[in-house]
Amino acid sequence: MEEQQSPGEELASRGRRLVRIYAAMVVGVVVLELLATQHLVIAPHVSWHAFNLVTVPFMAFALIGSLLAYALTRPRRVEWLVTVVVAACLCGLALLLHPEATVEHRSALIGAIGSWLGLAGLAVLLTRFLRASGGARQVAMVTLLSAAALPAFVTLTVGFLDLTVSLHPRVYDGYVYAADASFGIQPNVLVYRLFVAIPAVQTVSAVIYNVLPLAIFSFYALEASSSRRPPVDTLVLFIAAGTGGFVLYHLFPVVGPALLFDAPKPPAWPSSEHVPLSSLFAGTAARNCMPSLHTTWALLMGWQARAYRPLVRGTALAFLLFTMLATLGFGYHYLCDLVAAVPFSLTVWAGCATTVPLWTGSAPSPRLRAISIGALLTGLWFVGVRFGLPLWRLSPVVPWTLGAVVVVTSLALWTRVNPVGSSGAKSVGGASPSS
Repeated sequence: MEEQQSPGEELASRGRRLVRIYAAMVVGVVVLELLATQHLVIAPHVSWHAFNLVTVPFMAFALIGSLLAYALTRPRRVEWLVTVVVAACLCGLALLLHPEATVEHRSALIGAIGSWLGLAGLAVLLTRFLRASGGARQVAMVTLLSAAALPAFVTLTVGFLDLTVSLHPRVYDGYVYAADASFGIQPNVLVYRLFVAIPAVQTVSAVIYNVLPLAIFSFYALEASSSRRPPVDTLVLFIAAGTGGFVLYHLFPVVGPALLFDAPKPPAWPSSEHVPLSSLFAGTAARNCMPSLHTTWALLMGWQARAYRPLVRGTALAFLLFTMLATLGFGYHYLCDLVAAVPFSLTVWAGCATTVPLWTGSAPSPRLRAISIGALLTGLWFVGVRFGLPLWRLSPVVPWTLGAVVVVTSLALWTRVNPVGSSGAKSVGGASPSS
């Protein structure tokens, strides 16, 4: 672990990381504007108003995370009043711009209200920053940038997801669907049957899947308030994983079975023998399945939780479990997408663990080995799914063995590179390190 920083040093360090994050996002905006000149995406400056906060849960909960950041600053009553008034005005403006927008479900209504309050909270935080001076101005800047980071990144991702549609009219879902079938089971069907048998599991899985941005910001807030910082910044992890995932989507464009078959219920899907390995897909759905970023982000949160008390670790583990159930049971992903997320997560986590050296003397450190082997395993899994079906179909033992090797190796390498718990250091929050 790095040496303990003073509060001032930690604030300055956090501020520098946030500035780098926003600089990278500005580059992303420029790239999207250039791509828009080639008619590959809609330019960010003309697409923002079409981003309906009511119908996009991921964005809604990112803004609820901003509201949480605002609430943690303990606003005065008059500031809360201003926040509510500004939220009402924003809601009215949205209705004027989108009079056709409706809220059909209670959950969507909660998301909409949270979105407007989150935007209003960001406006109040911006006002605080503009009015502050001296050391208070730096605190206000870090608070504002932290609160706005997730909504800004989620907004930016819309264009990059649209790019997968423009560049890849042909999708390779048939390969992944056939690879899943070679396991001898249909994981999506099994989880769907669990949902039918226990509706509460389905409900919890749906909620967990949508509140991911809020959970990530909750970890970030916990990290900022702890006496010792985990070896990797949570916001950096989230954005690095998202960026890397968007690149990999172009290597293996997949839309997911529910969209491919236009059927949300797995029992209605055809047998893998009747599905072409690659096919033209006329829909506008993003090719964003391989690897599963929801699984990646949930797994990274679980790894971050190792630095905290057992309650936090248990909560993160449950979050990961229900996220994986949602990805399969609702037909958003294939099992192979989830396996690919494990070595990919290892590569991202090790790549962002800058407090751990890459070299130990003249030899590569566990961190460098984790980056290299994680990237290799991710690539080999892609190649295996794309070109290894004749081998996989010989026996279910083949894909199960390969999947187990990928997952177990990735987890073992992460344990080696993670300095919290493995080095005997006291973990964050005063909890004893886990084994």
